[in-house]
Amino acid sequence: MGAPPAGLPLLKIRLKTMQTDMECYPCLLRLAVDMGKIATADEGIRWKILHEVLRRISVFQKDRVPIVMGREIQSIVRRLGGNPDPYREIKREYNRKARDMIPFVDAKIAGSDDRLLTALKMITIANIIDFGAFGLNQLGDLVEFFRTKSSSDFKGAVRFEQFAQSLRKANSILYVADNCGEIILDCHFIDSFLADKRVYLSVRGAPVLNDATREDLEGIPLQENVTIMDTGEDSPGAILETRSLSDLGIRSEGKRDRGNIFEDLRTHSELFDEKTRKYGPISAFPQ
Repeated sequence: MGAPPAGLPLLKIRLKTMQTDMECYPCLLRLAVDMGKIATADEGIRWKILHEVLRRISVFQKDRVPIVMGREIQSIVRRLGGNPDPYREIKREYNRKARDMIPFVDAKIAGSDDRLLTALKMITIANIIDFGAFGLNQLGDLVEFFRTKSSSDFKGAVRFEQFAQSLRKANSILYVADNCGEIILDCHFIDSFLADKRVYLSVRGAPVLNDATREDLEGIPLQENVTIMDTGEDSPGAILETRSLSDLGIRSEGKRDRGNIFEDLRTHSELFDEKTRKYGPISAFPQ
């Protein structure tokens, strides 16, 4: 795996550090309970998972980002539950559901006044398929959720015209994949709107929640303009004290350290704030 070549115009999302809030702690405990239920049917092991997570959370420093603790929880579940990828079947299920939704998505795009804006809205809505942010039974009917949200507008100062202009002039795009289900619509978007670009599609380096990995891309048709990358780590986001740049999809190699890669991206990229958030303290999901 290598980084995109320096010197090419890139689109990227500005990284923002999410601080741990008091509301994060019950969410992390809920994640431990949910993952325990998925990983094993043994009630005794589920309690062991919860007790160990409680011990770890009690000493977790609040100045660290929540995904650090989330990563530790997943490691505990995999170790005690003996399940290296607890969400495997759920990921496959939501990839199937997303494939079934493509005709609906295409119809919404075709019938809209601005095809690109509508397509971006569709893949933004798909970002909600996140079982780290939501419980297993919170999403409900996926098609109905899309029908409800597709008529909404983005919250916040979304600079769509500037983004669209930069997208048109970009030669190379780093596309950071997130969840399964969403990845189906991501790839459909790339095929429909980015066929003339060099696209670097980044996935997670190992199973983490219901995030997409290389394995989850199997069976998804991708054009020759797409290069698959992975983060090399089992983190759902960027933990900057490690070698991973998960939210940028780039792993340091040789003497190209993290700072140099950040500088390359900062120099050769247009900057756009990520406005689609799923977590309570900074929620900005379209409503």
